[in-house]
Amino acid sequence: MVGRIRNAALEVALESTQAAADRAEVRIGEIDAKVVSVKLEISRTDADKVRAHNELDRIEKLYQRYKNLYAVGALPRLTFEKTEAEYKFAKTEAANRDAVWKDAQYRAEALDRDTEEAKRALAEKAAALEKAKEAVAECDLHSPVDGVVLTRSVHQGEKVEAKDAVMTIATELTKLAVSLKPEAHVLTRIRAGQHAFVRVSDAELPGEVHEIRGTEVIVTFASPEPIMKLGTAAQVRIVF
Repeated sequence: MVGRIRNAALEVALESTQAAADRAEVRIGEIDAKVVSVKLEISRTDADKVRAHNELDRIEKLYQRYKNLYAVGALPRLTFEKTEAEYKFAKTEAANRDAVWKDAQYRAEALDRDTEEAKRALAEKAAALEKAKEAVAECDLHSPVDGVVLTRSVHQGEKVEAKDAVMTIATELTKLAVSLKPEAHVLTRIRAGQHAFVRVSDAELPGEVHEIRGTEVIVTFASPEPIMKLGTAAQVRIVF
């Protein structure tokens, strides 16, 4: 990436979508914590329910036996009434334990539904976030080729239109060309393929006439070091 064009509206949308996705993830975390808690409660209430029913079975058998004995006058009334009270208490306790266990089951089922809904919401937010990121990424400037940025026509804070040329990127800074317009009587003697020498700074580099475009002659040459500035002055000597 060689630059980024800032789009405030897209960035605000990205921040908003990211916040929504974060909230969806937090929601799932909260539900997961509740799921763990209710599963522990289900396990505990299930054990309590089993113990209550076992106690009810034991007391009920004793109660039925004492009831028969009391009916024929073979058991004291106080003993029977005590057993009857214990039976009624055990029956109520078992019913209460059943209700608590069912309530935990209902809450677990509700949390399962909440989890599925939260996951769907997160998936939607994640998809929206990905689109928002892609929209922002479209503002990134990527060079179509590997090279060096030589010029930049816009600067930070300036408005950019789609038609604007933002920067110039050079790909082969050692394979260069220079343009010259010789006088007419010299131009008639120049042919493509002729040897030439190009002086750049203090170095004279070999080259050749690449082509002639009307009155313009293009001479290509190679430089051992990349030339980082376009329009560098050069002197050309063509070998006749």
